[in-house]
Amino acid sequence: MTALGTPHVFRAESQRGRHIFSLNGIWAIAPTRDAGPPRDYPHTIPVPSVVDCAEPQYDWQSASFHWYRATFRLDNPKHRSVFLRIGQCQFGTDVWVNDSHAGRSISCYTSQEYEVGRYLRLNDEDENEIVIRVGTKENLPPESAVGKDQEKSIYTPGIWGDVALIVSGNPRLSSIQMIPDIRQGVAGTRMVVENHKATPCTVTVTAQAFEKKGAKPASAPVQATCTVPAVGSFEVNVTVPIADAHLWSPDSPFLYEMLTSVHAGSEVCDEVTTTFGMREFRIEGKSFVLNGEKVVLKGGNIAFHRFLADKERALLPWDRSWIKRALIDIPKRHHFNFFRNHLGQLYPLWYDIADEEGMLIQNEWHFWGTTGSREQIRAEFNDWLKDNWNHPSIVIWDPLNESTDDFVQNEMVPELKKLDPTRPWESVDFVEEHPYIYSLGPVLNEGPFGFTRAILDIEHSQRPVVLNEFL
Repeated sequence: MTALGTPHVFRAESQRGRHIFSLNGIWAIAPTRDAGPPRDYPHTIPVPSVVDCAEPQYDWQSASFHWYRATFRLDNPKHRSVFLRIGQCQFGTDVWVNDSHAGRSISCYTSQEYEVGRYLRLNDEDENEIVIRVGTKENLPPESAVGKDQEKSIYTPGIWGDVALIVSGNPRLSSIQMIPDIRQGVAGTRMVVENHKATPCTVTVTAQAFEKKGAKPASAPVQATCTVPAVGSFEVNVTVPIADAHLWSPDSPFLYEMLTSVHAGSEVCDEVTTTFGMREFRIEGKSFVLNGEKVVLKGGNIAFHRFLADKERALLPWDRSWIKRALIDIPKRHHFNFFRNHLGQLYPLWYDIADEEGMLIQNEWHFWGTTGSREQIRAEFNDWLKDNWNHPSIVIWDPLNESTDDFVQNEMVPELKKLDPTRPWESVDFVEEHPYIYSLGPVLNEGPFGFTRAILDIEHSQRPVVLNEFL
């Protein structure tokens, strides 16, 4: 097996609650036509990216699997919990750590976590190996919620999200959700505490808000005590008052951070910092309302996954300076304040930059017609929200493009509204319109055309109107 340079070396400090060690960088990669591992790894590839970025290049479309390999050393003196987190990987993921199979996933747009501590050699003299096998869209099982795009033919596999090791104590925080209430001036903080031991554990959970720039305290610490069941989880909700809250908007993208921690006695078991904004986006009659004032959405669409099919894009989708120019600098010069990410998730850095610089986002799933089982759609939609619900820039959830589905619209969306009550849903709370009136329907102003209402009906709509495919 071909070695790939010097392995990552990570050292966990015993007094810290959580470490996040990035595994982004250059990995080894090899293609195979069958499910068995390769004999060697003759290519390298940046992570994150997709497989056509490999060097030297290979005929990736003839391969059924693409095998990624990286090595690291981890000094973990307290033998704390270790999870491997893969931000996004398409299409189908299997993970081995030191030749032990750690798990698999068929999700392509949401994060994956694997408990890997049991497989590791935990001192800085021993090398650990991670191997990730990535499949192809054609080989996904029928229950996959991968979706459709009838106007796209190339689906490039790859680890297109960030990869990291997460080291913490037990219990750990497995989920943080910020629910800002600008009317009350508070930040609701919903935390899920997870216990991996065979005995219950009583812990103290603390939340305190800070201004992101400058780290000035924005609240006093708020505490709660709970008992987490053996090999189980417990949801803790606290309300954190934010004095004189500075509201987030495209014109003033002010950000806070919530520091949450779990203590068992004097030990800090885990701690997480979550970026959020104090803002409210809702529908009032025929209008969208941001922080109590009507807002007109002016912008366009970003078809990120179609961009991934264009080999000439190289590494631009993961380049911070290029993303900022494409998403913020140039559009704002043209008075844009809004984008719909069309048919699929963006790389998460796009949302971070939208938060920091002030751009509103309609977040659309990769469904132009649904695919997959109800169970898989439910699981991935729940993860979709958990991955993204703390971004103030994301103001609309959108599960379907130009299609309808009874399960998604009538069952899933009501469920998810309870999980996240802070955003409207396209195709349930309002319907976007795609009136291609000049290129397709120049004389059909009085009747429906394609996936849109008649122009006169749009004009007299009793709900907000979004024209995001036109001309």
